[in-house]
Amino acid sequence: MKQTTYWDKLNEIPSSSQFERRNGENDDLTIRTEKLMNSSLHQLMKQGKICEKIYHRLRTTGLQPATLFGLANVHKIGTPIRPLLSMTGSSYENVKKFLSLFFGKLPGANIDNNSKDDRAAPEATKLDEDELGISLEIKSLYTNVLVEEAIEIALKELDSNDEVPEIPRSAMKTSLLRLAVTKVHFKCNKMWYTQSGGSAMGASLAVILTNLWMKSFEKSLQKPKKGREIKTPDRR
Repeated sequence: MKQTTYWDKLNEIPSSSQFERRNGENDDLTIRTEKLMNSSLHQLMKQGKICEKIYHRLRTTGLQPATLFGLANVHKIGTPIRPLLSMTGSSYENVKKFLSLFFGKLPGANIDNNSKDDRAAPEATKLDEDELGISLEIKSLYTNVLVEEAIEIALKELDSNDEVPEIPRSAMKTSLLRLAVTKVHFKCNKMWYTQSGGSAMGASLAVILTNLWMKSFEKSLQKPKKGREIKTPDRR
């Protein structure tokens, strides 16, 4: 893929309605984001929602901005770009890693795309003459996830799971999750953006929340006529 083609496709992603371009702001938002994150964590500590030990563990000295880049899906027509938001070294990294330790252990938080059962299912399924087998692909999933709903689903799963180690549950209810996956400031092609809708694209914690949200959505699907079950991905 030519470099110009790559940038044209990547620049289309933050041009959608879920993103806000930081017009007129020439200054680097990295330090401002760091101050906002640390002040929010300090406020949580003052409110007693997190202890001092966790505050110092999550406190950030991030020197790098979250950065949007793209991976080319060469196996698809037109070679679309799959967005990934790198938070390594950013102000979001510590909170993201901390939360992923717990939420990542919940049933359904991870998905196995290489499951033998998933690959064998289409071949093993026998259709009647009046039936049609289809495979649907989700486009722009992360930016269209209902974040508040996903957070509530994740918290409900966490509270009902006894195998996940104890964590300060009150802090999980809103603040830390929102700090990690909503209103994320990032750079793309030297421009600053704020993601105002959906969850952070491709970030590990966002993947976990999205999988839990999709798991709940799949459960809500009604069984088709004749009692045939809907085949869904192997979520672990």
